[in-house]
Amino acid sequence: MLKKLSIASGLTTAGLASALALIVSPPTHAITIIFDQIGNGAPTDNGGSFVNQDFEPVFDSFDGAIVDDFEINNPVKLLGVDAVFVDNSNILSNATQWNVGIFSSPTAASTSLIGDVAHAFVDPNDVNISTGFNNSGEVLVEIPISLPLADADTYWVGIYPTLDFDPFGQVFVSLSSLANDTSDNAVFANP
Repeated sequence: MLKKLSIASGLTTAGLASALALIVSPPTHAITIIFDQIGNGAPTDNGGSFVNQDFEPVFDSFDGAIVDDFEINNPVKLLGVDAVFVDNSNILSNATQWNVGIFSSPTAASTSLIGDVAHAFVDPNDVNISTGFNNSGEVLVEIPISLPLADADTYWVGIYPTLDFDPFGQVFVSLSSLANDTSDNAVFANP
């Protein structure tokens, strides 16, 4: 199931505010940021929450993720994803895995939350979560990945934790006013 969102400038989660940046290494080996929705300042929650989480098997029908588009003009290797969250309940530290899926289209994401182009299953011990980002209650989540993208194209990225609903609850994403990207192409995927 896909639901079109109008995300003008970022992502925010209920209790968890999320903004994204993709870090790549082109063939020249210089590190470049190709997609930045983190911006500066505190996000403004504009409402409209959507689940962004891989639940335990009993709740698989509720799994969902926000996927947003980005474009590359040359072959690259994605080296990392940074995300900013407001984590007032410290639930992110309980994730058993972090997922970064690269999809060919929103339709592919609506079929499976495992990226059809590439997917990284990241051990939470390899993820850096820093508190006090932006002098607030926000945390910066740095997720190392190594995902080559061979073709210049538009791709879709979804970043979500694997986290049990019982006892930790849900991770939601909602509309926000913060970021540098002004596209409104993000969609909610719920296979």
